[in-house]
Amino acid sequence: YLIYLAIMVILLFALRFLYDRLEELKSSGKPIRYSDVVMPCVYSIWSALVGTQSVVQAKVLAELLAVQSSGTENVFESWFTYATIIV
Repeated sequence: YLIYLAIMVILLFALRFLYDRLEELKSSGKPIRYSDVVMPCVYSIWSALVGTQSVVQAKVLAELLAVQSSGTENVFESWFTYATIIV
C-alpha cells in the first residue's frame, strides 16, 4: 500500500507538471496538437486519483473508529491510525 501511495504521489506531481506546461503553452499562443483533448483528460485523471484516495481513507478511518467503539482494541495506540488521519 505504501508503494501504491508513493507511485500515486509521483503520478500526481507528473500530471500536475504536464497540465501546467500545457496551460503555459496554450496561453503563450503555441498549443501542442490535441492539447484541447489532453488537458481535460489529465485533469480528470488527477481528480479521480485524489477522489479515490479520499474515499479509501474515509473508509479506513471509519473502520478504525468502528473497531475502537467495539471495545476490543485501542486503535489509538497504533501508528497506523495517525498515519491515516494525516493522509
